[in-house]
Amino acid sequence: MVEPDGVHALEQFVLAKYYLTTQVVRHRIRLITDQMLIRAISLGIEEDRIQELADLYTFDGTYEFIRRYATWGDTRLLQTFAGEKFEGTLSHRLFSGLLHRHLLKLVYREPLTLFRAEAREALQHISRPENQGLRRKLEGGIAECIQKGSSLIGEPGRDLSHFVILHSYTFKSVKDDSKNDETPILINKGTSPIYFEDASTLFQSINGKLSETHVEVYAPVCYASPADRRTLRNRLRGPLTTILEMEAGEQ
Repeated sequence: MVEPDGVHALEQFVLAKYYLTTQVVRHRIRLITDQMLIRAISLGIEEDRIQELADLYTFDGTYEFIRRYATWGDTRLLQTFAGEKFEGTLSHRLFSGLLHRHLLKLVYREPLTLFRAEAREALQHISRPENQGLRRKLEGGIAECIQKGSSLIGEPGRDLSHFVILHSYTFKSVKDDSKNDETPILINKGTSPIYFEDASTLFQSINGKLSETHVEVYAPVCYASPADRRTLRNRLRGPLTTILEMEAGEQ
């Protein structure tokens, strides 16, 4: 419980937490590297059938699993699976890209509100495992669309849609961030404590429903300058929106 004279300090803490999330946790590079890592591990297990990765990420409930998992850090993971032993696998390309900072590029970013209600419902949770089938279908269509106007970087004959990542995420309202994960934050008002949101004049003025969900696409493309990047994204905006609207809206 917080004393009344601590309300302003608590407001500053909540705002700092919000800006940390929006500017660091949800930063473009952080989002891309996280999704590349997840995709690399998934491809390594499901497509490349790399037993070492399966053993490392398939929890079997044993102490040996925990002991083995604890010995693997980010550096060891990248250096191992970006090594020559796994060259030629789908996951190797993504692990190698992460190791050498050859990241996928953001080629599409739009708010979920841009889409019809039917498509919004599907796209909002497109990154969840249960939506993998639809996600792969959309990524295949997106890859074909990008390839028509610019070259995806990859080996001839390889399905490059594996390296096109469709992702959605939500910025919670700063008012949502003011709530404790387990219990509400209370302000000491004698015999009748009140919620922090009710005690703070600042947070009373904030609409708690103001949250943002965005849909993004990361792909292995190359451009020479920021101007080329803007040209590419502007050219892809309409066609990719149509693909997502039509395919996701049919689900």
